[in-house]
Amino acid sequence: NYVNKKESCLVKAPTSAGKTIIVTNSILATDYKVLIILPTEALALQVASSIDKFMPKMSNRKFGLWTDTLHYNLGLNGYINPNGVNIDILISTPTVVEQNLHLIHTKFDYLIFDEIHCLNYRDIGPSIERIIYYFPDSNFLALSATVANVDELCNWWKLIRSNTNIHIEKYNSRFINLERHIMIDDYLTNLHPL
Repeated sequence: NYVNKKESCLVKAPTSAGKTIIVTNSILATDYKVLIILPTEALALQVASSIDKFMPKMSNRKFGLWTDTLHYNLGLNGYINPNGVNIDILISTPTVVEQNLHLIHTKFDYLIFDEIHCLNYRDIGPSIERIIYYFPDSNFLALSATVANVDELCNWWKLIRSNTNIHIEKYNSRFINLERHIMIDDYLTNLHPL
C-alpha cells in the first residue's frame, strides 16, 4: 500500500519472505518511472526476467537492464543510445548507475533499493549513498533481510531527506518454506531437519 501511494518504506524481512515479489508487484501495479538498484548483476538479471515475464505485452511502458556486461532494451541493437537512456523502469547496479548518470535522462518517481544493507559494503556502499543524494525528490522502497539497525538507518535517511516520512515494516515469517537437501550418489534427497 505504501508503494501504491508512492510513499517511502523500509522493509526488513527474511530471505524467502517475498521481497522480490513486492518489487515486481509494485512495478506492475503502478505507472511510476522506477529505478531499481540491485547489488549484483545476477540479481538484476533475475528481477529483469521476472518483470519481463509478468509485464503485460501490450503495455506501453519500457524497461531496461543495465549492468557491467548486460544491456537490454536501452537503445539501438543492444547498445546504449548515444542520446541517453529515457526509460520507464531501469534495473541496474549501483556502480553502473553512478558511472552513467550523465546518460540517464529519466526523472524517476520512485527508487527501489534491494539489499539496502549493502550500504556497508566497501565496493558498492558509497555508490548507493551517492545515488540516494542524487535523487532527493524520489521516494523509495528499501529492502533487506539482514539490516539490524532499521531505526538508525531511517534516522540517517531523514538527515538527507528531512521532509521524508519513512514507514518501517518488519516481518519475521517466511512466505516460502526452505527445505534442505543433500546429494547422495548423484541423487538429490530431502535432508531430515534433525
